[in-house]
Amino acid sequence: MNHDDNNVLWRVLCWNVRALNSDTKRGPVKAKIVEANCDIIYLQETKTETFNELFLKIFCPAGFTSFFFKSAIGTAGGLITIWKSSKFSGKVIDVSDFALTIELQSLHNGDSWILSNIYAHSFREGKIEFLSWFESFFVTQNKTWLVAGDFNLIRKKW
Repeated sequence: MNHDDNNVLWRVLCWNVRALNSDTKRGPVKAKIVEANCDIIYLQETKTETFNELFLKIFCPAGFTSFFFKSAIGTAGGLITIWKSSKFSGKVIDVSDFALTIELQSLHNGDSWILSNIYAHSFREGKIEFLSWFESFFVTQNKTWLVAGDFNLIRKKW
């Protein structure tokens, strides 16, 4: 995400990590976050029921201290959006079966925007429910909305 009039560049990493519940998974996740040199992280399919600051420190580099998450149900799903608290403040706008939606505000220039971290169901009925949610989700015209994640959709089957 680049905001040209104030020369601000925010880097976002979006990744279906397919579980953060083992040491063998968390090490590579941390390495990729460091490599990406990002400011905001969207993770899907965490398969983790709870997060706290101590757990976050295991797989996130220093500076990533703010987050909101949607718990996994057993070993299915789970979303977390993490950001550098030195650059942004945030508040939850919406939590649904499909998304964790947060409004972030830049501490640099006061700009704010909406972020939706998506993990949609892969079965037919779930896809229909997701598309209905997506169609009805309202963001005012003067807000930037960044939507990313794992949609589990195919536009056309060959």
